[in-house]
Amino acid sequence: MSTTQLSRMKDEITWEARAADAAASGYVSAAYEDGVLLRAQVDYSPERVRNDAGEEVVAGAMAWVATGDEFLISTKDRITLPDGSTPEIINVARHPDARAASFMTLVWFGGRG
Repeated sequence: MSTTQLSRMKDEITWEARAADAAASGYVSAAYEDGVLLRAQVDYSPERVRNDAGEEVVAGAMAWVATGDEFLISTKDRITLPDGSTPEIINVARHPDARAASFMTLVWFGGRG
């Protein structure tokens, strides 16, 4: 990812991947890995998107996140936005940069949690 692209990302979010054993354990509350601070550009404008079930829903925010190839964000994970909220992740899409060398991830969120 170019330094120009990164310089446009003025926000930081904390990403916590859902622990692999959390889904198999059957516990009601999910367990998450340690948080990782990632550069992002967060937009709090409402937008219609599709969730994992294919239903059209309104996202309360979206973020372009500098993930590179190493961070694979999913709808099962938890993200803390710059305002301290932890909204549900509705949808995730990965996009290669202009050289297809690394990736940015687009993440849509529900209402602020």
